[in-house]
This record gives sequence, structure tokens and C-alpha cells, in this order.
Amino acid sequence: MRLFLLTPAIAFGVACSVANGGLNQPSDSNPADNDTGSGESPDTGDDADQEPHQWVGFDAVIHLTETHASATVQLNFYPDAVDEGPSCTLAIEMKNQALQASTPDESVLAWWDNPALSADQRSACEGAARLPNPIQLGLGQLHTALLPYLSEAGVDAENTKDYAGAYIGFNASEASADQPGTAFLLGYAQSEAAESTGAWISGSFSLKGVFLFPLNESTDTGFDHGGQ
Repeated sequence: MRLFLLTPAIAFGVACSVANGGLNQPSDSNPADNDTGSGESPDTGDDADQEPHQWVGFDAVIHLTETHASATVQLNFYPDAVDEGPSCTLAIEMKNQALQASTPDESVLAWWDNPALSADQRSACEGAARLPNPIQLGLGQLHTALLPYLSEAGVDAENTKDYAGAYIGFNASEASADQPGTAFLLGYAQSEAAESTGAWISGSFSLKGVFLFPLNESTDTGFDHGGQ
């Protein structure tokens, strides 16, 4: 199993990955607030006046079948002053991507690559090339670490049956029994019409990213891709 959880650090109001000790800050972005319909950031100002991007968050609208995933994924890029909101956003569509046969952890029920999120597709936002590639997304069981964030969104802990956990990975190879790869806790996904048997999950979901990830050099991300 290779599931790394991002747990709240109360003193700073941020989250810390147990995989690398790096700080990951909660995201307050809302896809509807930033969507201009063009797939690009609404900010048209001079890039020279902008602070370099240091963080990225993910939101998405996802449709899952038992075998494939389709999604519109929004990448939100932030400067260090994350409270000001994202200064560049990209909405990228992915269609009919086959689910991987294995996942990094038994709590992750659906796991897939996102080739549409390649460096070329996200080059419109400064610093986006520093995000590792490829990128996997997944849905599965709702982890208890997400309950405080659902509570902040007005969702009672007793009424979470329509929510799934959202996961992300930056693994170079497909998950397998010998090399499961790594999954990080990303956020939660509200189901619009979903089914689950405990072994798989399908339907339509709105994914809300809770944690931001640092834009490091891809050769020095601290992410652990090895298996156990």
C-alpha cells in the first residue's frame, strides 16, 4: 500500500505530507468562480508584474464508468500569497481514459492517468512545467482527515454518503501489485449520480481539491514512487 495522507497542521492552518514533510496548503478556490469558458485564466495583466507561481490545486468534474474516466480538470496556480486566490487557471478536458487495473491502495477504487494534463497543455500558466508529469487522479473511500473540511462546507459528518475521497499521484509507471506507486489525499468529490459496490465506483462527481501542491523541479519533488 502506498497511500500518503495530508493531515492538518493546526498551528499554521496548512497540511503536511507524511511522504516528504513538505507543506501543502488548503485550497479555497472554486471552479465556478474562475471559469471564463475559455479554459484559461481570467487574468490578462502583464506577467512581469505577477509573483511567480509556487502552488497548484486541482478541481474537476468527473464521469466514471466501470472501465473508463472522462473529466474536465481545472488547474489553479497560486503565488506564495495563496489567500489572494489563483492567479492563473486552466481547464483541460480528458475523454475516455482507461482505468488502471491496480491502484496504489485498497481505499482507492478508481485510478487513471491524465495524459491531457501534459506539460504542453498547461504551458499557458507560468511555472506549470514544474509540476511532475504524468499525473494520476483517483476516487475512493472518504478518509476521516477530510471530515473537518466537509464540516466547513456545511456537510454534517453523519451525511457524507454522497461523498468520495479524491486522490492524486505523480507516478512514472502504471500501478501494479509489485509497484503500486503512491497516492496522495487531494480532496473530496460529491456524487451527482453514483454507484459503489465497495470494490469499484462509478457515476458523476464534482471534485473539490482541499490541498495545494508545491511547484518544485520535477527532479526534486520529494514524491516517493517506489513500491513496498
